[in-house]
Amino acid sequence: LVMLLLFWAGSFWREDGEDKPKRAESIAGSQPEFCFSPASVPFRRIIYAAVAVLGIAAIWPAYAVYLENLHSRVDAAPRLEIAGLSDKWEINSEGIPRWKPKYIGATAQLLQHYRDSKRPGRAVDLYVSYYRNQQQGSELINSQNVLVAENELENKPESESRWRNIGHDTFPVSFGGQQQTINQNLIQSSSTRLLVWRWYWLGGEITASPYIAKLILARNMLLRKGDDGAEIIVAAAYDEAPDEAVPVLESFIADMVPLITSSLQNIPGH
Repeated sequence: LVMLLLFWAGSFWREDGEDKPKRAESIAGSQPEFCFSPASVPFRRIIYAAVAVLGIAAIWPAYAVYLENLHSRVDAAPRLEIAGLSDKWEINSEGIPRWKPKYIGATAQLLQHYRDSKRPGRAVDLYVSYYRNQQQGSELINSQNVLVAENELENKPESESRWRNIGHDTFPVSFGGQQQTINQNLIQSSSTRLLVWRWYWLGGEITASPYIAKLILARNMLLRKGDDGAEIIVAAAYDEAPDEAVPVLESFIADMVPLITSSLQNIPGH
């Protein structure tokens, strides 16, 4: 955007010379050369162009500082909790043993275990990492935010569960009647296999792409809508094939995602 504006500003002072270049023979006399005489540009135009370029270049750092100061005045430590329960899903005191995704610098995090009260044996773990006033080291889109920290696996004793990420792709899921593509991971330990679904929530918009999430965050910042964002992760166990956990996660999303997104939307200071 900055480069396009600079080119646009420079076009107002462009000099379209009408003089044709003069032809000159090279020293060897074998190939012709073209010699260009320097264009005569009024000094005042040069000054105007320089001022315009500096002005355009200075706007964006100043605006970025203004936005950072604006959002730093908002409460930086909101409390994240899901308002209400569905008729089907109830809080379960026991969850998936010893697994928790690693997300650094989150403003607030929620770890909740659920079970289907109408169909015993169905259980889902919910992880939400919420970010506000994002900056380097505490941002939603960060390469250090991972489902399984590989560097920690090597240091764990054999007696503890070692989780590994064994597969990743995308999967279409219905959100309130609308089809959305989310990220799907398969992780496992020596005793448990998990199907993990995850997606980004950005002020009411949903995407699975970190690149699109970055663009949405940048747009929201420029429009002074804030930089609130979260990654929502749901996980369910399976025995033989990941397809066993798909209906469990689909049922949970249909029942609980409206409550989750409503809770995110109504966090104080949003």
